[in-house]
Amino acid sequence: MMHAAPSDTPLRVLAWPAFANKRGNPYTACLYEPMAELGVQVDEFRFDRLLRGGYDIIHVHWPDGLFVRPGAAAAWAGGLGLTTLLWQARRRGARLVWTVHNLGSHETHHPRLERWCWQAFSAQVDGFFSLSAAGIPAIEARFPRLARRPRWVVPHGSYRTTYPPPPPPPRPGNASGCPLQTPSCCTSASSARTRTCRT
Repeated sequence: MMHAAPSDTPLRVLAWPAFANKRGNPYTACLYEPMAELGVQVDEFRFDRLLRGGYDIIHVHWPDGLFVRPGAAAAWAGGLGLTTLLWQARRRGARLVWTVHNLGSHETHHPRLERWCWQAFSAQVDGFFSLSAAGIPAIEARFPRLARRPRWVVPHGSYRTTYPPPPPPPRPGNASGCPLQTPSCCTSASSARTRTCRT
């Protein structure tokens, strides 16, 4: 059963990421902004916040961002720091949920370390989100312990209202820039001569 905050206190969520990547990928911002409007407190993930605790939910999207790094020391620090602090947070009552966007990393630097981090992270997940029902068998095959965890299907939202509308299409014309089937006079900037465009 998922842990819930008392009704007279707002639900506190520590999200990795929350809003920091809005410009590059607005997915998480589109998710958390409406939640904040409903009174949920959503904070950007930081190790010091995870250490201090006080959160009901820790929601992770791309955990490998903390341990898939070129430098071995940084990868070890990210992996051990993440798994250790998550263990402590869960002992204090927080619940870890994961939206599974990928079954693995797009790139790898330290395969043995990264395999260990994936398994150590997934072993602590209390519940997971899949973007489609068809993806659940693949998730459970890749991370067998998740087969015993609650799961929810939440399809990917639309970015339609996130970006400005596209510009209107150009008016049809020929290579000279004159509208098709409209005889007219065009002035060439390079020669400053007037010429007739016939279509």
